[in-house]
Amino acid sequence: MASSYKQIAKSSGLIAFVSIFQMVFGLFRNKVIAVLLGTKGFGIYGLYQVFIETALSFSSLGLDKSGVRQIAKNSDNLIERDRCISVFSQGLLVTSIVTSILCVCFSKWISSVLFNSEDYAIGIVIASLAVLFRSISQGQISILNGLRDLKSLAISQIVAVVVGSLSSVLFVLLLGEEGIVLSFVSFGLTSLLFSYIYVRKQSIRKTEFNKGEFFAEFKTLLSLGLGFSVSAAVSSLFTFFSRSYIGAHFDIEVVGVYQACWIISNLYIGIILSAMGVDFMPRLMKSIEDHSIVRRMVNEQMEFGSLLAGIGVILLVLFAEVLLTLLYSKDFEVGSSIIRWQVLGVSLRVLGFPLAHSVMAFNKPVWYATIQCFFAFLEYVLLILFTKYFGFDGLGISYFIGYIFFMALWIFAAKKLFKFKFSKKLINILCFNWVSILFAFTLTYYLTGITLYVFNVLFLSLYIYIVYYIMEKYMGMSLIEMVRSKIRKRQ
Repeated sequence: MASSYKQIAKSSGLIAFVSIFQMVFGLFRNKVIAVLLGTKGFGIYGLYQVFIETALSFSSLGLDKSGVRQIAKNSDNLIERDRCISVFSQGLLVTSIVTSILCVCFSKWISSVLFNSEDYAIGIVIASLAVLFRSISQGQISILNGLRDLKSLAISQIVAVVVGSLSSVLFVLLLGEEGIVLSFVSFGLTSLLFSYIYVRKQSIRKTEFNKGEFFAEFKTLLSLGLGFSVSAAVSSLFTFFSRSYIGAHFDIEVVGVYQACWIISNLYIGIILSAMGVDFMPRLMKSIEDHSIVRRMVNEQMEFGSLLAGIGVILLVLFAEVLLTLLYSKDFEVGSSIIRWQVLGVSLRVLGFPLAHSVMAFNKPVWYATIQCFFAFLEYVLLILFTKYFGFDGLGISYFIGYIFFMALWIFAAKKLFKFKFSKKLINILCFNWVSILFAFTLTYYLTGITLYVFNVLFLSLYIYIVYYIMEKYMGMSLIEMVRSKIRKRQ
């Protein structure tokens, strides 16, 4: 049993390192831009970011994910592998160009919906280039991932985020708000350039194929990606609508505060999920026929993820104001109530993540897409409902309530597929986590000044110690010993 937890802990270390590196430079980029532009300017920056992410979900059609699977599947047959890469690259290029052209054609409408004005139509046209560059770059990264050249993948992403972040900041520094769109274009171009350089180093041969062969291979790629693409596109679309609603119901400055809170609350959890995701699906597929093993693996993943996520949740609840000021500016401190509720919702993603992956492992893309799409719609409805009744605070509360429904949906699906139920260990961990979170909330409401920060530091330290104790005694993992063993191996 202990070895299972160790495998989870050891897996995807390189991917986790890259994610942390990207997070650090992402925070640096956001911090500088927030200071230079203020809440209003950062709100505009956030809306352009939502547009680009939404368009990306449509341009890829899930090919970036299905491409990894198909390339890896054909890795032993070089002819089939290279044919798959050629079809994948050309297909993604076509979908990327078509999406960018559509964005240009509907730029005035997009500007009106997102900014409540057509004044940003030219910016949308320019941002369409960022969509094109980022989409093709994602394809290049998928090729490296499918070929299992994780070293090249890591180096290309690290260099890209460094150069891209610096160029993005430079455009905003020189041009102010007018440089926002160019900052996204420069970041996208940098990502494309470095990912292309490392793909070119691979021994991939050009292959010839007729239209029939192309469409047969492309159909396979597309059908595999539909479960992810439909849900991602719908989720991005409702994110697009929600930011537009916040801008219309409140103002552009509140959009900036909300976007800042959303970024911070999702960063830490995103790293955990990225690291776990690389290893979890392959292990799950090997035992998919034995439901008892699947239940055990899902529970172990949730147990380990909940403990790690709890550290970030407690940290954000206790130090929301400090982190918003440190990572952005004093003007963003007003979002502390939002981020405290948001991070509670995000913590539930760690529990929903293994359940969602298990649904895809059982080859249920329709189930996956249906649940994700329904959640996206529900989250948007709750946002409108709670902001009408609770005003500004409703922005955070609605997020948390939405993720309670999110968890309920995935639990229902998992029960139907493999009779999932929570293990006793997981129930104990969740009880420990939520009692700790409730206590952290209490501290922030009843203490102030230096007394608050002293108690916050002491409580966070105590929580981390207990998490370490649980991992060592009940999961057979000594993190310190694991680090020491790695150091010994390198010496």
